[in-house]
Amino acid sequence: MIKNLKKYDPEHHKKELEKKREEERLHEELVHELDDNDDFIKIKKRHPHIAIQIEKNWGTNKLHEYIVNLFEDTRGGTRKGFEEYIYHSLLEILNFHDKAHPHLEKPSKLKTVWTTIIY
Repeated sequence: MIKNLKKYDPEHHKKELEKKREEERLHEELVHELDDNDDFIKIKKRHPHIAIQIEKNWGTNKLHEYIVNLFEDTRGGTRKGFEEYIYHSLLEILNFHDKAHPHLEKPSKLKTVWTTIIY
């Protein structure tokens, strides 16, 4: 016997879809903040996979964690690191994000020497 089976509620389903669409629309608006940002353009040109993650995490607290983790060697010493201009652009993206979204709380723990530089 199936327990905890909820009755389908079309109104609830409709409200959930509307909520999801609104969240997606707001996220698209946030991502447009990056369209003309020279630092983002540099990152997107050289490291498109990183640009995708920046867009995905833009406007959230997760962006700091993502970028800080990029500076850590998680490959057992085989990570090459970034060109200086990309490193600088990543830091500038964090600064831009903080100014565009001052209501977001920054992570409280500093994980590495690199994050000390960021903050």
